Amino acid sequence: MSLFLSNFSADSFELSQLRIQSVNEEEPDIYLASYVSLPDDWDQYLQNYVGVNTRAIALHLP
Repeated sequence: MSLFLSNFSADSFELSQLRIQSVNEEEPDIYLASYVSLPDDWDQYLQNYVGVNTRAIALHLP
């Protein structure tokens, strides 16, 4: 999980860990739950989170 999260800048994303408690004592608690808060609007996402070259490619997709 840390390898995955290392690709998200702490300046741009809020990173946190969520503990999901198991329903019985036989199974361990689960600590991995990835969540990325994204803008409501696709254009806002492209403008704020995507590089210029990638944005140009994405805008010309069918």
